[in-house]
Amino acid sequence: MARVVDEVDNSTSSAASTAILIPPPQEQPLELSDINHIPAPALSSFQTHFPPSVLNFPTPTFATSALGTTAIYSLPPQAPYAGTTIPSSSINARRVLLIHGVNTPAVGSVLPLARAIQLQVPSTHIVMYDLWGHGLSSTPLVAHTPEMFGMQIESVLQHVGWCSTSTPGPAATASSPSEPNKIDIIGYSLGCTLLAQLLTTPQPTHPSLTPTAINTITLIAPSGLLPPSWFPLSLETAIQPPSPTLSPTTAQTHEARAQHAALAWLEGPNYLEEAQAADHNPTIWTTDHLAAKDWTARLAKAMKHWEVVHHTGYPASVLSIVRHAGIRDQEGAFRGVAALGRRGVPGQKGLGGRGGGGDKVRVQAILGGLDDVVSEAKMRKCGFGVADAAGNVMVPLVVVAGADHGLPRDRREWIERVAEEIVGFWGS
Repeated sequence: MARVVDEVDNSTSSAASTAILIPPPQEQPLELSDINHIPAPALSSFQTHFPPSVLNFPTPTFATSALGTTAIYSLPPQAPYAGTTIPSSSINARRVLLIHGVNTPAVGSVLPLARAIQLQVPSTHIVMYDLWGHGLSSTPLVAHTPEMFGMQIESVLQHVGWCSTSTPGPAATASSPSEPNKIDIIGYSLGCTLLAQLLTTPQPTHPSLTPTAINTITLIAPSGLLPPSWFPLSLETAIQPPSPTLSPTTAQTHEARAQHAALAWLEGPNYLEEAQAADHNPTIWTTDHLAAKDWTARLAKAMKHWEVVHHTGYPASVLSIVRHAGIRDQEGAFRGVAALGRRGVPGQKGLGGRGGGGDKVRVQAILGGLDDVVSEAKMRKCGFGVADAAGNVMVPLVVVAGADHGLPRDRREWIERVAEEIVGFWGS
């Protein structure tokens, strides 16, 4: 992530002058039948730029809801089951939902981590999806609040048959969850702050995303605790919603500038020129690229460029996320998640946390020592990595020295370390 420290460039491209306007949150419940959405780019466009045969991408399926269309990527259990006659429905797999962060879609953000986890636990079934306005998911023309993302999660879980009303799977074994109908959730960056808010403020719109339906929660490089220095006055002014008194044309111009400011803040002031240049001279991905130590970071950047040029709703989604998804001041929500790992869910029996207890959702956090989005001190203040009176750390906090906010994505050794920490946590 790149941040603007002093001034925000309010210039826009001619294309941005036709900016999509997403309204602010409504005080009254949404009438979902009235919601429209901006379609995502075609799968063929994405695969032309990022050939799945070279990059080993899974083919997405698509879930359609009242809010729009979500691209879902499923990694079913791998060898020793692959190529056998054992039906996937009978494999006692751990169910893992992986939620990516802002800007980079799922396959460019968390797929490398998913592959690394499956190398260590082949029976794991991992599902990822593109957040609203990212990758191959559409942009709903409604404020991108945590509730809207909770509804998307519910749609994904229903699509793959993992919602809380699903029929339980086979009996558990020592290598699989003790509650086979529950899921393990991993969030990265924005995915963490969405989870924290949704888990601590349950809503009827996402009944499957409750602590009673979850085995473990892993938060990787959380956003939501950004320091004040990330928000200069120029940015705050630039991203303010347009006044309802403005004419439609003036409001659209205002929104174009706000979208530009949000993207420049996240990706650097030259993001648009870089994206257009990359589209004119795209990388021809070959297997040789995959040998580079940082190829996953290069791929993530290329996908962000592709979104800027090809996803019509992407700038509007990013701006609405910055405005309404709770990317800062979420200390209370993170304290609530840490509390789940310490005292658990009343009346529920499941996996105990480290140090004992039988009614807890197990929670851990992993971050890079050089991450400028979140600090170890902030996470400890929220209750992560803190020992109780008996010296037990019920909510582990792992700090990977030398790693930054790209911890689960940008370097092979970081990705492998995060996978090891997650698998070790599951088995502890």
